Amino acid sequence: MGYLLAALLGGFFLFNGAASPDRAAKMAEKALQKQYPTSKVNVEMEGKRGTNVLKGNFKRVHVDLADIHLEDLPFAAEKKIGPDGKVIKPKVGHAGKLELELRNLTWGTLPVERARFDFENVEYDFNALKKKSEFQLVDMTAGQMQLRLSTQSLLPAFADRLKDIENLGIKLEGDQFTLTGDREVLGLKAPLQLKSRLIGVANSLRLEESKLSLSGVTLPDLATRKLVADVNPIYSFDKDGKWPFHVNLTNVTGSGDYIDMTANLTLK
Repeated sequence: MGYLLAALLGGFFLFNGAASPDRAAKMAEKALQKQYPTSKVNVEMEGKRGTNVLKGNFKRVHVDLADIHLEDLPFAAEKKIGPDGKVIKPKVGHAGKLELELRNLTWGTLPVERARFDFENVEYDFNALKKKSEFQLVDMTAGQMQLRLSTQSLLPAFADRLKDIENLGIKLEGDQFTLTGDREVLGLKAPLQLKSRLIGVANSLRLEESKLSLSGVTLPDLATRKLVADVNPIYSFDKDGKWPFHVNLTNVTGSGDYIDMTANLTLK
């Protein structure tokens, strides 16, 4: 799969001096719709017309995509190293604000209700975009990721790691997480309950401050720690180290059927 954001900017290098952000946005929408024919697409671009567009310079770029499947992030950050060992800074385009909104998204195997990426003062590799249709981040002053997903979307992660517990259920209110299920003891099914805090630590979702009970009886800390160790981390963003930035989760909270997460992003 080609890089998603390359379609946003690659087309308007063919424009003449009368190029405008609106025309660039329409061209980007057309390219994205062709790449993702079943998705809903909306692109907005703000900035000065003419030379600025031809150089890839914009005040704001906003992309909204709905009903989409992605395996990887649609951008990269490659550093070119010269013979002297120093980083070679490429010719860059600029975007004062870059906003990517994804709705009804499947991210690998994880269903996500909404994902939003916000970047400020973005520099990207101008030549990589033109020659290779790749959107490579070079620099930014700030980045943030916001995610909303169904609480139940985490259930498969628990079911996969706690195979000896049947009838699993999970609930989250604020940061208070509850897991319930049935565990067989001496041939009989006993109700199990785990109460924890769901928190973000660096790039991972984890359970902390946990209490485990079986048939209403609180179990020793050793049993609790063993079960929690089997599930932590529940989910790690960029566990393979392929993302162009570090992820630092700053807030994780539940409300009804949803989990909302916020993370700061810094380029590697």
